[in-house]
Amino acid sequence: MTTAAAVEEKVVDLEKDHFYDSGSVNVDGSVLKCWKAGGHGEQTFLQVLQNSCNLYS
Repeated sequence: MTTAAAVEEKVVDLEKDHFYDSGSVNVDGSVLKCWKAGGHGEQTFLQVLQNSCNLYS
């Protein structure tokens, strides 16, 4: 729902907006790591959705 609203309101562009996935994120002092070592690297917003991990080690 959040992504659909962001696209509809033109807050994000699925092809033009780029993000970098390093493979981990620090949340309140805890490091959450992607299942893929080193992450997915440079991605469009659409690729971020396609490669969403939702699993951490």
